[in-house]
Amino acid sequence: MRAFNISDNGMFMRLLLTSSVFDGWDLIKAQVTMGCRFEIAGERQADFYEDEAEKTGYVGWAAVKPFVYEIIRGKKPPLQMLIVLRHPTCISSQTQDCMMNIQLQHGVIQVISGVSYKTFTLDKSDERTWDDTVEALLKEHKVPYEAFI
Repeated sequence: MRAFNISDNGMFMRLLLTSSVFDGWDLIKAQVTMGCRFEIAGERQADFYEDEAEKTGYVGWAAVKPFVYEIIRGKKPPLQMLIVLRHPTCISSQTQDCMMNIQLQHGVIQVISGVSYKTFTLDKSDERTWDDTVEALLKEHKVPYEAFI
């Protein structure tokens, strides 16, 4: 797990909400606090879907992104925000989920990388690889940040 404090909130929010960079990722959950709290659970509701392949898993960020954008846009920034995205592929057969937590609190955006494993392991090489992958993504898109942890 590694944390990255984003130095340019506007740039990162445009990347998140108006570009296609994260469109292939799944949404685990989103919480946005403005005048009230909005919550979106990314888990698919099987009864809504007819196609068996769509009945399990999580919705894609691309499908939910316009709703989050509509909630956030305006003159005032959110008081708080939490968006948890899961990458569609993982590092190895040992890892179950490779995630990115995006938190906005007190005007600071923090991106936190995280990995969940299928079974307990002392080997943290997959976690370090995912941390490096998230950092490379930020660099690739020229997002200014300060790394922690």
